[in-house]
Amino acid sequence: MRLSLAEMLGEAQGGPISFGAKSVHMSYTFNVNPGQEFEIEFLRYKNSHPPYRQGIEISVDRRQGYLALDDHDNETKYTRPIFFTDTAPNKIRFRCFPKGDSGIMRIWNVWIYSKEVNRVDAWIGNAGLYVEQLNDALYEFHCSHGPGEVDFEDLVFRVQLDGAPTEKVHLSKNKAHYCTQSEHDTRPVDSATILARLKFENPYRYFRHPYQFSTYTDNLSTCELCGQYRTGYMGEFYGLEEMEFVCEECLINGKLGENGFTTNEGDKGSLVRQLQGFGVLSNEEIEMLAQKCTVDLEQRTPFIPTYQHLFVPAHCGDYCCYLKQAGQSDFNELSPDGEGKRFLSSMIDDHIDVGYLWSSMRSDSPQNAELTTPIGVYLFQCIHCGRYKVAWDHDDD
Repeated sequence: MRLSLAEMLGEAQGGPISFGAKSVHMSYTFNVNPGQEFEIEFLRYKNSHPPYRQGIEISVDRRQGYLALDDHDNETKYTRPIFFTDTAPNKIRFRCFPKGDSGIMRIWNVWIYSKEVNRVDAWIGNAGLYVEQLNDALYEFHCSHGPGEVDFEDLVFRVQLDGAPTEKVHLSKNKAHYCTQSEHDTRPVDSATILARLKFENPYRYFRHPYQFSTYTDNLSTCELCGQYRTGYMGEFYGLEEMEFVCEECLINGKLGENGFTTNEGDKGSLVRQLQGFGVLSNEEIEMLAQKCTVDLEQRTPFIPTYQHLFVPAHCGDYCCYLKQAGQSDFNELSPDGEGKRFLSSMIDDHIDVGYLWSSMRSDSPQNAELTTPIGVYLFQCIHCGRYKVAWDHDDD
């Protein structure tokens, strides 16, 4: 049986591969500097029957960076933008901000089968692209979408590089914020403000850097829920059956829960008590909001790699966002006086030996999810007040 274009690219780990006289990629990358400007221009595209909405998706440093679009007097930031030909302007200008002093911007083509189906597809079927470099700063992309035969005229667009900024851009660094008991008690709260949380749409509200500190992999695998060949997440997954891999689309769209699987577990008891403490919600509203938050944490959030099972902490009537596995360097940096051990002590119970915990944890700042010391320390942050929370466990082996 003949392999599809996406399958050939998958075997080549994204390419490029030789296809006819073309060098075909799954996606194309540019080295970028902070503040570097780009312009994308859609030249032509096909909307066959049934209508396929053609578009492109862009990521910077695996979505740890962002794009900034100028919207009149405001600057809008995007970590995972998708531009469709039927809704985006013909020309799109933006600035690129990688995680560090330089980074990688990745571009690939996507499509939606119809306006009634809100599912974005990429990297399946006969999807692929080739790029013509017209000059030092102008590139023309020819893209084939997945359905049907290979056709690199499905979507054609150009990318213009405007070069690096003349001055180095320094991104501001977030400082630690402390939530005192009085601040927590007197924060203005009403039921409408709290219930607005039911409308949040951030797919990873409870995981700050999933592509760095979870089990995400760029290696294409077959999703065990939808059968598509995609990038996504390895386990662990909790359920009655064994499962090893889920694609990102199925995770975001809640397919884990529909099939009886979860990834994490939240401290729902504390969450409910905090919502009750606001004194402005009915029991029905509390249960509705707590259930919404719990479903998003346990069924739509990547797995948090730990040695042992732990409960995600709650604060200000919501689950905290997982930041990263933490080391001594992280706490030294977060502490206002640079005393990381003292800062850690303020976040743990009095009966815990902070000296033992400090000496047993990593001394550096972990940059991935790998657990390398007998003690694992996990840093969370309240979504609403910014207070840091910490959990820890140990390797039983």
